[in-house]
Amino acid sequence: MGQSESKDLLSSIRNTTSKTPQKYLKIIENQIDAIALLDTNGVYVGFNNAFAHLFGFEDEEIASLTLINLFSMSFDPPFKDQNDIFETIKQRFQTAISRGESNYQWKYKNLDDDPLDVYVWINPVHLKDGLYYQAILRTVIDFDTKYSKIELLIAKPEISIREIAMFCLEEAVKITKSTMGYAYMMDKKQEKLSSICWSANAMKNCKMLTKTLVYNVEETGLWGEAARQRKPIIDNDYSKPNPLKKGYPVGHVPIIRSLNVPIFNNEKKKRIVLLVGFANKEEPYTDKDSENVAKIMGEFWKVAKSQFKF
Repeated sequence: MGQSESKDLLSSIRNTTSKTPQKYLKIIENQIDAIALLDTNGVYVGFNNAFAHLFGFEDEEIASLTLINLFSMSFDPPFKDQNDIFETIKQRFQTAISRGESNYQWKYKNLDDDPLDVYVWINPVHLKDGLYYQAILRTVIDFDTKYSKIELLIAKPEISIREIAMFCLEEAVKITKSTMGYAYMMDKKQEKLSSICWSANAMKNCKMLTKTLVYNVEETGLWGEAARQRKPIIDNDYSKPNPLKKGYPVGHVPIIRSLNVPIFNNEKKKRIVLLVGFANKEEPYTDKDSENVAKIMGEFWKVAKSQFKF
């Protein structure tokens, strides 16, 4: 979904009185951002898949929760008691009514006891049968100063996850001084790679991009070795013979040097979630390049993971 489409969606579900809650929930069902609909008492009317996945709950578990239950999971700042939580929720709802939006950052722990930091936007939604509140959540990433533009993008709900992915990939291309890059998502079984995005230069010069968007890991050449070996793979002389290389299709940009990096779901590194690759840096690739890539794309995954149920 592009930026203009995202804006249209957000506008339509905030400001219409023609939709029922059921129609609203149908609209948000497959959105990448975590979105929930609440009544004026803070009770969940419904939510999308991304919302349930973000918290680590099964759908039926969240259906029995209220905002008070979820806010009790907060750890920064911790709430004194349920009255404290209730007053906070009431204040944020009132702000949403008076200003049209209430936004803040919220830190909590999910069911796996992992600390998470999210941006939250609460908006009044006037539906056919009355007033509701829409809550949009997006994970905050912890970049240092040079990545501040990425963080600003994430703080805007109208920017799609795909647009953030493309921006992060382009930043990684710049930092590694590559001429092109790509990002693929790994499936739960660790068997298939599905294309997320390619850098602008790759899109411009590689003529085979529309041919294959999903690959079997075992059938890939050297670029898939980073997934098979579960570690970054650097090749600073692609012309050198290597039994792992299977060549590249007609129309593919010639490769001089390559860097391929697996991105893991968390620090325990049990599962690869992304495979990202870069090519044709003028100087040899180094371990520092792979570290920078892992940082940028790893933080991106913290934002994007609510789309995928693993």
